[in-house]
Amino acid sequence: MGDPIRRGLVFLLENIRAGVSYIKSAQFIELICIRLLNLK
Repeated sequence: MGDPIRRGLVFLLENIRAGVSYIKSAQFIELICIRLLNLK
């Protein structure tokens, strides 16, 4: 359980997942902003 390599890999995976979800939400917000600007 206390394997530092395994812990490091899990840490990396969680950071990558968080980064991907952050990028997706940023693109989603960007899309909404573009659509709102096009409506005006």
